[in-house]
Amino acid sequence: VLADPSLVCTCTTLELAARAGVSNATVVRFASSLGFSGYAELQKLSRKMLLADRYIRETFHTGSVARSLDAILQRQTKQLEHSFSRIRQANFDRLVNAIASARRIYVTGVRAVYAPASFLARMLNLFFRNATFLPMFGESAYEELFTGDSNDLFICFSVIRYSQYSLTLAELASARNIPIAVITDSAVSPVARLASMTLEVSLE
Repeated sequence: VLADPSLVCTCTTLELAARAGVSNATVVRFASSLGFSGYAELQKLSRKMLLADRYIRETFHTGSVARSLDAILQRQTKQLEHSFSRIRQANFDRLVNAIASARRIYVTGVRAVYAPASFLARMLNLFFRNATFLPMFGESAYEELFTGDSNDLFICFSVIRYSQYSLTLAELASARNIPIAVITDSAVSPVARLASMTLEVSLE
């Protein structure tokens, strides 16, 4: 909770329990031990505090455009450093090697991660000409994966709130023996349980 307060704002008790590796009851007791009537009250206060913190950070730099840009760049740099600090070099190397040796690469991501997923597919196509983006429409995505096998690679972006569509595609890829790589905010996310390669990044 202290490491990433935004989790309390977005996670249910079950989701927070899974991330912390404890039971749902433990999360409820944790909130009660802090003097709250329940988890919902803790969540409500957390949201207020997070909004207040963002307001202070965003209004603190209200001087010149140059000062504002400098503050934005510093914040983005810290976020990138935080994300990269969570990625193990060995995991990154495994994914790079899998991309370089794959016959075909399938990439998916919906909602909040649609943009980075589609961007990755486009960039991979510039280098390898073998990447397919699987957007959320029709049956074409399922048909694409039905032709895949162990020579291919399935890359899934999956962050809270996790998409059933992405999980269904990952399950199909797993059934076809397609290696799965997931870029996710949690090592215990639904797709991560099926993946042989996991890159855990900061949600913010």
